Amino acid sequence: MTSTGQYVLAIGELAAIGAAIGAGGLGLRRALLPAWAGAPARLAETVLALGLLLATMLVLGAVHLLDKAPLVIGAICVGIGAAAAARRLPAVTTVAVPPRLPASPVALAAAVVVVGLLVLRWAIGVEQSLHAGMLGFDTMWYHGPFAAGFAQTGSTTAIHFTGPYGPLVWFYPQSSELLHAGGMLLLGNDFLSPLVNLGWLGLALLAAWCIGRPIGAGPAVVVIAAIVLGSDPWLSSQPGEAYNDIAALALLLAAVAILVNGRAWQGGWRVLGVAGVAAGIAIGTKLTVAGPIAALSVGLIALSPAGTRRTVAAAWLSPILALGSFWYLRNLLLVGNPLPALHLGPLPSPELPPQRSDFSVAHYLFDGAAWRDFLLPGLHQALGIAWPAVLALAIGGGALALARGDRTIRLLAGVALVAGAVYLVTPYGAQGPAGHPRNFESNLRYAAPALILGMALLPWLAVGARRWRALLLGGLVVVFFIAAAPLEARHGPYLKAALALTALAVGLPFLANVLSRRRIGVRVIAIGLVGLALALAAGRHQESVYIEGRYRAPATAAAAQSLPAAFNWAREVRGARIATDAFRQYGLYGNRLSNRVAFLGREGPHGSFLAIRSCQEWRRAVNAGHYDYVVPAPTFRDAAGGTHAAPALRWTETDAAVRQLAGAGPVFEVEAPLSPALCAKSG
Repeated sequence: MTSTGQYVLAIGELAAIGAAIGAGGLGLRRALLPAWAGAPARLAETVLALGLLLATMLVLGAVHLLDKAPLVIGAICVGIGAAAAARRLPAVTTVAVPPRLPASPVALAAAVVVVGLLVLRWAIGVEQSLHAGMLGFDTMWYHGPFAAGFAQTGSTTAIHFTGPYGPLVWFYPQSSELLHAGGMLLLGNDFLSPLVNLGWLGLALLAAWCIGRPIGAGPAVVVIAAIVLGSDPWLSSQPGEAYNDIAALALLLAAVAILVNGRAWQGGWRVLGVAGVAAGIAIGTKLTVAGPIAALSVGLIALSPAGTRRTVAAAWLSPILALGSFWYLRNLLLVGNPLPALHLGPLPSPELPPQRSDFSVAHYLFDGAAWRDFLLPGLHQALGIAWPAVLALAIGGGALALARGDRTIRLLAGVALVAGAVYLVTPYGAQGPAGHPRNFESNLRYAAPALILGMALLPWLAVGARRWRALLLGGLVVVFFIAAAPLEARHGPYLKAALALTALAVGLPFLANVLSRRRIGVRVIAIGLVGLALALAAGRHQESVYIEGRYRAPATAAAAQSLPAAFNWAREVRGARIATDAFRQYGLYGNRLSNRVAFLGREGPHGSFLAIRSCQEWRRAVNAGHYDYVVPAPTFRDAAGGTHAAPALRWTETDAAVRQLAGAGPVFEVEAPLSPALCAKSG
């Protein structure tokens, strides 16, 4: 755990970065969209500030200078420089004020209740992680290791192999993990990481509000977003974790909201450019939003007024390329293919692992057994008995808007329908062994863009029809309560802290909005300083609770032989070189994230990474890496779901050059080079 002085310094550095980057975003928004105010202005400022921060980190990582001091200095300079440059831009008077119709008090009250309950459920997940560590499989497999790797090496250019598995995650875009690395550099641990997705949730809800705001339907679209984000696939993966689905979705919704409030083409290149910043960060965060963004790009250019296509293309695509292309260019330079996992024609591609689990939903569309045993139960588990209504509203909203909406609404309808079609053919949408898509329900989160955008178009089809819109909002609220994952007994211990976190997350933006409309006086400043002091103290206490419980295994005989026991051992280890073949490897980095963890495998041409298959190869790999410790996975699951003893454990423990640490699970200290030649004798 950091000392109090280190903690205060880190929070001060974070505040300085936030203030400078925020000033840059504010200055750019005022220069580009001077007539904007309220929620759309705050959304545009947030997007621009994120763009400045990410651009700074990408440049630093590209030149291997991503460290604490360069990050703080670079971000402050970029933020202040952007604010100064914005003042020199020529004055703009042609950008129209975003249209706005007031929402009814009843609709506002309904939205507040729904948002409060949604944030509470997310806060429970955050509190669970703040007491035990981030335990999600993908967080421990690659999101966390990628972020820790950036923080350790200061570089974003190398491929970080985290396990030989079909998705080839080492080629994924990693902008979200890069932002996590920033928090790790500042604080020296990952205390901020469980909180990050709560911020992305706030951005998603703000964007949803802005999508409906021009017609007074902000509350309805917020409830629509809450239906999806409060469902089981989202609550079981995003809160308190380093998963990046919510980040990509929030940025996609932000791009759509900016276009809606800027009236797309009518807003000119400035609106398109700001929306393009959000789209660029999104495409650099997760590939699942590539389809909707591609459809949005084609539609914006194809439907643009005569003689403006080049301007529209330049304004929209330039920020997308600037902020979204880094990871794809890296893949192209290292492998010769921007998307190596897709096997694009003659471009070089890595050898895929032998197992096959990358099935799409389209693969099972006409498979009755799959529908009976997996797809229909998965829909019911994810959205409750309301799942037919959710699908009907999303598909119906997109289809009706495509036929009856104006040009902007037809564009968004096309994007929603394309997003649905892309979801059906997305690899791993029905992940699992052939005939057993057991991960269909958890990967329904990939359908979120289609569901939210499709349903969000419904209020736009009834502008002026108050009774119909009131009925729609009432129905949506009912669907939210049906689809929302229920509280369980295991959530009880975290409920009180989650309520406090919810009050903070919902109350602070409301308080800031109220204070921004009043004259700042001595009392307001005093209240702010007292609140800041209390927040710092609460954060310091929560950090100590987090570090104390992070990956701490229970003291039982059974746990002492498990992988969590290895995480418990690694908590206080610093600077060790650790070899493993465990997918859940993030716990081995230690509380200070200083351990260098390497997944042992066979590297091949074009970014291939395959499992080690023999004892000799395993021991040679351990010797080649000069590791201090080896932590083999104690078991593995076969394609049918069966559990077996892992061969790497036997290959390690039978060598006289290693010593197993008592009570630390499968942790072996390497005391001398291992003996590949003796593999046959050791079995």
